[in-house]
Amino acid sequence: MVVDGDGDDLLGPFLADDVFVQVLVDLAGRGDVLDGDGALAAAEVDDLRKLAELRLRVMQAAPGDLQEPNELRKVSLRGLEEALSQAVSSKQPIATEIALLAGLQRIRYVFVYPEQNDIVLVGYGEGWKVDDRGNVVGNRTGRPVLLLDDLVVALRSAEQAAQGGIYCSIDPTPEGISRLETYYKTVKAGSDPRVVAKAFEEALGPQVITVGGVPDTTHFARVLVAADYKMKRLGMNFDEPPVPGMPSYLELIKRSSRGVQNLMPRWWLATHYDPLLTDGEGLAWELRGQGVKCLTEDEFVGPNGRRQRSGKASPAAQKWADTMTAKYDELCQAEPIFGELRNCMDLAVVAALILAF
Repeated sequence: MVVDGDGDDLLGPFLADDVFVQVLVDLAGRGDVLDGDGALAAAEVDDLRKLAELRLRVMQAAPGDLQEPNELRKVSLRGLEEALSQAVSSKQPIATEIALLAGLQRIRYVFVYPEQNDIVLVGYGEGWKVDDRGNVVGNRTGRPVLLLDDLVVALRSAEQAAQGGIYCSIDPTPEGISRLETYYKTVKAGSDPRVVAKAFEEALGPQVITVGGVPDTTHFARVLVAADYKMKRLGMNFDEPPVPGMPSYLELIKRSSRGVQNLMPRWWLATHYDPLLTDGEGLAWELRGQGVKCLTEDEFVGPNGRRQRSGKASPAAQKWADTMTAKYDELCQAEPIFGELRNCMDLAVVAALILAF
């Protein structure tokens, strides 16, 4: 049984339309989308509103007992399996509260009940809504909810992820780097970093997206790509900062009065948890810490025309990464894609923990 913190059954009526899970997988919460040619681009506002309207049509309102916030909302994996088996056998669509994991927004505890052959995920949860940009978020916090689709992907991919990790990389082509190197030779001291960055972007051209550890056709993979893309756009000042006190990397360079420094810093988002707390018997676990941090390293163009790591980070790039980490909790609400990424990281940690049982 999937239950709330008060012990109430969460298996409500099923959806009348079976497109919900498909929409959830393909379109959920994307502020960044793939255009018709497969290139990553920022979605237009009108497109996002259509997405929100579509979500509203196919989504049921949360049952009354799920509307209230609960610090200890519980989701039983055994109950999920039973509900999904029932949906398959009866050829019925999955209930909204199952697809949205009862409105969970973070996983804080993992409890094991051997006598019941069950594992229960526990954390903060509340009712949900669709925001103006089409994201499924908490109706009070505005933070994205965890998705059944991402949980399934994390569990299925746990063994593969244990071998090589889960990752996403957006990289320029050798041709793009060659054009960049040619342009860089023309840059003069004192050039406006914003102008140079824009020219860098045009010189690099379309880049290559690589995803590993999870299937690249999944919503989980789309979250990895969209979060990485959004982070880089914020860093290079292509998008306005969504929270106060977060200047772009280019603004930090300009303030340093050192002219054009390294405009090819590498930033990436990584897991950032404190050591797990356990009861010593392996039956109770607590996930602790923020969950995500931003790391950086400068890169340069080698003789072969490819990017090479320097093993160092410039002060400006490091300061921007540190600010991104410090502001991450705020960003999860202002830009839900960052909250979705943290949700996926929570689920990946839980899947790795279950694999180790």
